[in-house]
Amino acid sequence: MSSSPTPKTAPAKETAPAKEIQKAVVKLDIKKDEIGKFVGGGGSKIKDFVINKTRAQVEDGKGLFCQIISKGEAVFARLKAADDESMEKIKENLMTHQTAF
Repeated sequence: MSSSPTPKTAPAKETAPAKEIQKAVVKLDIKKDEIGKFVGGGGSKIKDFVINKTRAQVEDGKGLFCQIISKGEAVFARLKAADDESMEKIKENLMTHQTAF
C-alpha cells in the first residue's frame, strides 16, 4: 500500500487592516446655475484645483473623489478620501477653489 504525499500549503499572509474610506458632504456657497463654471469643462477645474492639488500635498493621493451636486437651490460637494489627512486637504482645497471662484 503506497501513500501519496500530502500537499503543502503556503502559510497565510498577514494583511494590513483595510483603511476605512473617509466620506463627507460639504455645503458650498455657490448658486445652482454657477455649477458649470465652478466645475469647468469635463470637470477640469475640480481636477486641477481640488483633486490634483490634493494629490500633490498628501503621501498617498489615491482614492480622492469630488462630485458637485445640487438639492433644490443648495449646492454640495460629495467628497471621498483614503484617510483623515487626505480628507482635510481635499476640503481645504475645495474651499480655496470656492473662494477664488
